Amino acid sequence: MISTTILGWSVTTLAIAGLIIATRIRKRKKYQNALAPLVSFASENNATLSHYDLCDKTLIGLSMDEPKRIFFIRPLPERETRVMIPLKDIKACRMHKSERTSKLQEHSVVVIDRIEMLVSLKNSKTEMSLEFYNTDFNALNITDELLLAQKWTDLLKSNLNDQ
Repeated sequence: MISTTILGWSVTTLAIAGLIIATRIRKRKKYQNALAPLVSFASENNATLSHYDLCDKTLIGLSMDEPKRIFFIRPLPERETRVMIPLKDIKACRMHKSERTSKLQEHSVVVIDRIEMLVSLKNSKTEMSLEFYNTDFNALNITDELLLAQKWTDLLKSNLNDQ
């Protein structure tokens, strides 16, 4: 009786462990497949990515190989944005959040329309926009776009200060 119970629990434990491991492997492969275009873009430019992130379908990465470069891919319905910028060409960067206030019944609600990282280039007076979120293209709910834009702005600023 006791050996049957032990055997039953052992089989159940092994089955659950197998499911957990299979789920993690599947999730890791899905993440790697989603990052494949960014890794390929970096490889085409003879770079390997030291840091990278994925949010929704927006991909961003940093190569610490000389020359240091940032890679950005954002697929949109009509086109795909692919940007590679050498860090030596960047003068400054900042995060920008476009928001508006809407009335909802008796309350005011702040709605974020766009989240982007604005990059000022040394040889240009205009800023280049690396857009992480736009209500025209993304779902209405913001997931990690705001945190990701802030993280990459800080990472870029720290690497600009190192040069």
